[in-house]
Amino acid sequence: MYGLRASLLSLSLLLAACGGGGGGSSPPPPTPPAPPPPTITLSAPASQILAGGAPVVLTANVSSGATPTWQLNSGAPGKLVPGSSANTVTYEPPAAGISANTQVTVTASAGGASKQYALTVYPDPGAPGLSLIAGAIPQRGMIDGKGLTASFGAIVDVVPDQSGGYYVYDVASDAAAVRKVSAAGEVSTIYRASEAPNGITFGKLAVTTDGVVYLLHSLPSGGRLVRIKPDGSSALLPDSVHHGYDKIAAASHGAIYLVSGTSLRVLAADGTLGAAVAVPLQFVSHIVSDGRGGLLAYWSGNWMRVGADGSTAPFDLPTLPSTAVTSIISAADGNAYILQTGPQLRIHRLAPDNSLNLVYESPPDADPLWPKFALAGSDRRLLLAFTNELRHVSGEHTLNFAGMQDYIGVSEDGPAAGARFAVPDAITADVAGNVYVIDHPGKNEYPPPFWAAQRGMAIRKITPEGQVTRTALNNDTGTPSGIVADRAGNLYISDIQRFGNHGASTGSAIYKLGLDGTFSVLAGCPPSRDCRGPVADGAGPVARFAGAQLVGLDADGYLYVNDGGNPTIVRKVAPDGATTTISALPAGIGAAPDGNRYIVRDSTVVQIASDGKETVVASGLSGRPRTSPTGPLITPTGPRSFALIAGEAVLKLVLPR
Repeated sequence: MYGLRASLLSLSLLLAACGGGGGGSSPPPPTPPAPPPPTITLSAPASQILAGGAPVVLTANVSSGATPTWQLNSGAPGKLVPGSSANTVTYEPPAAGISANTQVTVTASAGGASKQYALTVYPDPGAPGLSLIAGAIPQRGMIDGKGLTASFGAIVDVVPDQSGGYYVYDVASDAAAVRKVSAAGEVSTIYRASEAPNGITFGKLAVTTDGVVYLLHSLPSGGRLVRIKPDGSSALLPDSVHHGYDKIAAASHGAIYLVSGTSLRVLAADGTLGAAVAVPLQFVSHIVSDGRGGLLAYWSGNWMRVGADGSTAPFDLPTLPSTAVTSIISAADGNAYILQTGPQLRIHRLAPDNSLNLVYESPPDADPLWPKFALAGSDRRLLLAFTNELRHVSGEHTLNFAGMQDYIGVSEDGPAAGARFAVPDAITADVAGNVYVIDHPGKNEYPPPFWAAQRGMAIRKITPEGQVTRTALNNDTGTPSGIVADRAGNLYISDIQRFGNHGASTGSAIYKLGLDGTFSVLAGCPPSRDCRGPVADGAGPVARFAGAQLVGLDADGYLYVNDGGNPTIVRKVAPDGATTTISALPAGIGAAPDGNRYIVRDSTVVQIASDGKETVVASGLSGRPRTSPTGPLITPTGPRSFALIAGEAVLKLVLPR
């Protein structure tokens, strides 16, 4: 019996040891948790470098003390070489071959963690100095030349010639002249009056079928009728020929009409003057050749065709409001072109059978340029004539042809010098080379009176090729005070409260314009809402600003704001709109790649070093004085290069090496 008990006990102990039997088992010891990935901190002296420029040293500090590995993104120009220590690497940019801004990413990895540093390699910006990116840099006075190199004093009349060009009667404070504009935009002066016009701007041109130009104009010493032949010779006709007549128009066979309020007569090509014919033209405001030997007359909604014998044939154009006619100019094909301004710019073609066709209409959401004349040349191109500029119609837009208008107060999309800005007052650039300008279409008074400010905004984009387009329009903001772009191409704009043309506004906000064109409030309370309350931190709309002015952003996408008041405080805005007050701006925020700050002050560009020393780096900027700019007028576009606002133009500034 004792042996049986001993055997059972031994068997029980054996089963227990083997995990068998009915008894439970002990859990395995827990696996220790994996250590968290280390934290990697990257630093580098610059994020913008030139092709062929100095190498950039990057340093990675790994919290675990591990040695990082480095990698350059696939296809990136340049190369990585070992640095002076285990924690550093040197990026060497390519010597050449970069024609556009190129993004480069360097990645440091260690212990399952990684951190990226973004670099932008820029092509050589070119020779030092100022050059045009887009907009208007007008010249003054009568200057012959081609396209933008030419200038006009004040265009008083314009007529087409027979070769795709035009003749212009031009008046300045010290001269009155007839200017010829070729089909290629070459401007030359073919006749200049021997005395200054003394502010008198009356003048009418007529071009006969044999290419002779007649000018009837007024000078301090009296009226003049001048005949200018195709060879450039000119002759002053006797006063007795034109006395009492104030309008001229081309007739047939090289003749012209002389027109007054009650009569007309024909001056033949050989100088023979026909007898006066009585006509009821007392109140006529426009009279032009009809291209068939007769005349087309208009006054106060009345239309009439007049024959050389004085016969009249009234007709109606009920679809054209009587207040819409700004000018009428005829073409050699017998059509007349009627310019209608307001609320949209329209050009109508009136055919010899009195049928009316709309041949151009400005886009409904555009701020059209308001010309003085519209006409079609012998090549059928539509031309708009302004006081100082000729522009051809091209699709929905108009393009510069010769001269340049100044202070026009409207915006116009287009390529480079063909584009126009109304009142540009803030600028920034993204890493892809696009420049963004805050503009104010339709507002041509600058600087505004002390009680007014430019409220609302249009965002204009200038591509690296110089093409200007409008990307957004918002009329519900206050006065823009700053604009910055992040690496993804999103735009951020700040505004401040102002007393504007529509009354007082309160509030200040930071807006985001996304890549999809969505315009939203990121932080603060815009002036279009009730924004009363003290300055406060908080998430998005909870935040309150006294007068936000964007200064810049850091590599992690945090925005930094100088908030107006006494004293000014510094605010930090997270990508989600959370706003906090900080003690000071981080080093380098708002500075150019060289560490200096740059401002536009009146007609100069001033460099401000970290110690406050100021140096003028460019001067002679033209345009309206900017004594109190509401936003940044200059922005870095790469190492040694900047885009800046001067008048109605955006210029490129390249500093010497």
